Amino acid sequence: MKTYLDKKKLSSIVMDIFLKKGNIFLLLGKYGEAESNFKIMLKLAKTLLDPKNEGIVYIRLGWLNYLKAFYSKAMEYLQSARSIFEEIKDPNNLAKCWDNIGWVHRIQGRYGKALKCQRMALQLRKVKGNEIKIANSLNTLGHTYWIMGRYKESMQYYPKALTIFKKSGYIYGEAVCLNNLGLVYTEIKLFDKAEECYKRSLKLRKEMGDFGGIATSYLNLGLVYCGRKNFDKAIASWEEALTLSKRLGTRDITAMCQTNIGGVYLDQKDYKQAIAILKESLKTKLELELGAYLPSSYTKLAWAYFRLYKSGDKKKNRNLIKAKKYAEESLKISREIKHSLKIKEAEEILSKIEKLL
Repeated sequence: MKTYLDKKKLSSIVMDIFLKKGNIFLLLGKYGEAESNFKIMLKLAKTLLDPKNEGIVYIRLGWLNYLKAFYSKAMEYLQSARSIFEEIKDPNNLAKCWDNIGWVHRIQGRYGKALKCQRMALQLRKVKGNEIKIANSLNTLGHTYWIMGRYKESMQYYPKALTIFKKSGYIYGEAVCLNNLGLVYTEIKLFDKAEECYKRSLKLRKEMGDFGGIATSYLNLGLVYCGRKNFDKAIASWEEALTLSKRLGTRDITAMCQTNIGGVYLDQKDYKQAIAILKESLKTKLELELGAYLPSSYTKLAWAYFRLYKSGDKKKNRNLIKAKKYAEESLKISREIKHSLKIKEAEEILSKIEKLL
C-alpha cells in the first residue's frame, strides 16, 4: 500500500512540474514547448486515471490553442474539461471552463453565448468567494460588452475588477484590465487616458515577460497614435506588434495589425496598397473564424474601393460594385453579431455607394 501511495504521490509531483513548465513556456510565448509539456502531463493523468489533472491540462491546452487562434481545437479541449468537472463536481475548475468557453464564443462573434458562459463562471466564483477569480470574471464581462460596442456597460465592470487586482497584488490581472480600460477610452476618443492605461499595462507586461501581452499593448497603442493622426508613430507601434506576433505565431494579432495599417493607407489615399493589405488581413480572419473582427475589414475594403472609384480609376464601375459587395457583407455580419456601431458604419458607406448606382 505504501509503495502504491508513494508512486501516486510521485506521479502527482511530476505532473505538477510539467504543468508549471508548460505555463512558463506559455507566458514566454514558446507555444511548442508549452504544448509538449501539457501533453506529457495529459498522458500521465490518463494513465493514472486522474480526472482532475486531466481536466486541468485540457483547460491549458484549450487556452494554448485559443492564443494560437485555433478556435475549434480550443473549444474541443475546453468542452472535454467542462464534462470532467461537471461529473466530478469541481466548481472552481468548472468556472474556469465556462470563462474560457465564453472567450472562444466572443472572438467568433457569438456574444449572447459568450455572456451566458461568463455569467455562469461569475456565479460559480461568487459562491466560492475567491476575490481574484471574481475580478477575472468582471474583467471578462467588461471586455465582452466593449466588443459589442456597449461601452457604458463595459465601464460598470472594469473599475471593480481593477480595484480587486491592485488590492490583491495580481499583476497579470491588473495589466489585462488596464489594457481593456484603454480600449474603452480609445473608442470614446479619450486618447490621453487610453495611452496612460496602455503604457501602464505595457510596463507590467514587460516586467512579467508576457510577450503575447506586450504585442497586444503595442497593437492598442497604435490605435491611440492613429486617432491623433500621428500615422508614422502608429505604424511603428504596429510593426513592433507584428514582429512579436509573427514570432509567437499569434495570427489574430497579425491580422488586426494589418487591418489597422490598411486603415492608415486608406487615410493617406493610397487605396491600392490599402486594398492589398486589407485583403490579406481579411483572408486570415476568415481562416481563423474571427467573427467579431470581420466587419472592420469589410467596411474598410468598401471604403477603399469606393474612394478608388471616386478618384477616377480606370476600372471605375467594377470598383463601385466591389465596394457594394464588401459593404453588404459587413452589414450582414454586423447584424448577425448585433453590433450597433458596426451596423451604423456599414450602413453609412452602403448608403453612399447606392446613391451612385
